[in-house]
Amino acid sequence: MNYTNSGYYTATNNPYPVLEAASPITLVPLATSSPAIMLFGTKSDPVPYQQANKMYTALTTQFGNPPGKFMEYAPFNDTDLHAFDYWHTYNTEASDCVSHQVIHFLQTHP
Repeated sequence: MNYTNSGYYTATNNPYPVLEAASPITLVPLATSSPAIMLFGTKSDPVPYQQANKMYTALTTQFGNPPGKFMEYAPFNDTDLHAFDYWHTYNTEASDCVSHQVIHFLQTHP
């Protein structure tokens, strides 16, 4: 909401149309290609983890999912980390540190 200056949802303010219009998800149907993308989220992140799921769905709807090109991990339950703060977090779903996962992912998709 801080990027759009749309405020929080209240009885007199519905920011969702503005937020949806500003979302990069709206660009996916216009794209003809995409780089490999790895998505993470946390239950306490200020960016709702559902956005990662929506992006994953948009990407796989538009491009299918060539083996491992788009990866989404379930939200981490015990943290409120965001972006690069994940780097040294252990991902129990993958049994590996996020940094190792990301490096391997990028090496696999040059």
